[in-house]
Amino acid sequence: MQRILIIALASATLAAQAFDFGAIGNAIEQSVAPAAAPAATSNTTSAFIDKLGAARGQALSPVDALAVSSAVGGTQSMVDNAQNQFLDKVSQSTGLNRDVITAIAPKTTAPLSQTEVMQKLQAKTGQLNPQTVSVVQDAVQSRNSAMGNLRDTLVQNLASRVGVPATVVTALLPMVGL
Repeated sequence: MQRILIIALASATLAAQAFDFGAIGNAIEQSVAPAAAPAATSNTTSAFIDKLGAARGQALSPVDALAVSSAVGGTQSMVDNAQNQFLDKVSQSTGLNRDVITAIAPKTTAPLSQTEVMQKLQAKTGQLNPQTVSVVQDAVQSRNSAMGNLRDTLVQNLASRVGVPATVVTALLPMVGL
C-alpha cells in the first residue's frame, strides 16, 4: 500500500510539473521527499488538518489535505514577507535592530495597535521625531492591512475547500502560527 501511495504521489508530481501546476507539484514533491523542516511544523500542520476534518465530520481526502498544507505554507511565507517588510521599515526609521522590534511587534496575523507600538518604541528610543512617527504609523497600517488580507483570504479558501464555517478555520489558525 505504501509503495502504491509513493508511486501515485510521484506520478502526480510529474504530472503537476509537466503541466506547470507549480505549487501543487512542489507540495507533492515535498511530501514524498525527506523532511527538511522540523517535525513540529509537520505535526502541527497535520494536527490542523485533523481538526478541520473533525470539524466537518469527515477526514480530509489526501488531495484536500495537500491543498490545505500548501495554502497554509504559502500563507506563512507571505506572512513572513509582510513581517520582514514591517521590521525593515521600522528598523530603518528608528535605528532599532529587528530583534528589538520583533519583541515589540511579534509575527502574528492579528492587527497591531499603533498606539501600543508607538509607546513601546518611544520607551526604547526616547522621543520620536514626527517623520519617524509617520513612517512607523504607515508601516503598522500597511502590515495590519497585509496580514488581515492574507488571513481573510486563507480563511475563505480553506472554509470553502473543506466545507466548514470560516469561524472554525479562524479559531484553528493559531495552531499553525497564523
